[in-house]
Amino acid sequence: MEKSIGQEILERFQASGMKKEAFAEKIGIHRNNLKALFGYTSIDTARLMLICKALHFDFFSLLSERYRTDSDLSVLKEPEPMSYGKPKGGGILRVVIEMSDDEESRRRALDIAKNLEGTSGVSTSQTKE
Repeated sequence: MEKSIGQEILERFQASGMKKEAFAEKIGIHRNNLKALFGYTSIDTARLMLICKALHFDFFSLLSERYRTDSDLSVLKEPEPMSYGKPKGGGILRVVIEMSDDEESRRRALDIAKNLEGTSGVSTSQTKE
């Protein structure tokens, strides 16, 4: 069973060596309310931001990682960012250039294609509709 957000905060707080009074003041609560905070199973994002700053730890990343790995959740994954020439991790990048049918436009498109041919795995072809 995963730890609650309150338990995660408690562990980071204890590891920090910070005094209760100082921690409570940094996050805008009275020290008597810390016990309740450490029991939280959910938390307001504004409060969590203060806690992240006070403990120098990104709890948002921790929660985000749990969300991504929770098998009960249906999450659409973002596509991998593109690198120059082809997608990261392989795959195909198709570049289509639409241009007017004149000699200058064809020359520019061919120049672009020739420059790309030096990139690993790039090939060019010409089609006319």
